[in-house]
Amino acid sequence: MIQVFLIRHKETKEFMPLTRRNKGYSWWNPGTKTSPSNVLPNTVRILPTERQAKQVITQWTIMPNSSIRGYTDHSTGEDDYDICTSDDGRKKEDLEIVPARIVFDET
Repeated sequence: MIQVFLIRHKETKEFMPLTRRNKGYSWWNPGTKTSPSNVLPNTVRILPTERQAKQVITQWTIMPNSSIRGYTDHSTGEDDYDICTSDDGRKKEDLEIVPARIVFDET
């Protein structure tokens, strides 16, 4: 038996999904019909410690719907990037950490 932790949105009861290569969970927006292409369908993100779950919630809260736009400044020839964020009202209190156990059946 292994103790793990899941993150659930309190209002919708949706669990934070697993994403490809562990990237992009901050794009998760519970209650919406569409999901980003990096979300693996019917999956749940599993975290090994409660501390990591708290860190994920913090990141999810401070990085809502951010996007990076890159461009080249033609006057200097240097690459530059803008990080655009839009506050969608996320709060840590919207999510809860749910302890879970993985049990292996050896039969």
